[in-house]
Amino acid sequence: MLTEDEWRRLKGAYEDFTANVGATLGALFVRTSFVLTLAEAFAPDRVRELREALEYALQDTEDLFTSFDRKLNSFRPAR
Repeated sequence: MLTEDEWRRLKGAYEDFTANVGATLGALFVRTSFVLTLAEAFAPDRVRELREALEYALQDTEDLFTSFDRKLNSFRPAR
């Protein structure tokens, strides 16, 4: 079982990790959106499909982190 201090350090590491992943995915989303905007003139239907797929992937990622955060909080020691 984790001590309160161990749990706080683990939670802090997880929060740092999620911030880094969020920044990386955010940058990827911005760059991809720019490229898709340029490509939209050539194949608007395909671009719409790609945008939707990207939005679903980002939502799936957010859902995974939310689920993991709930599980991590369930390991918090009783005070």
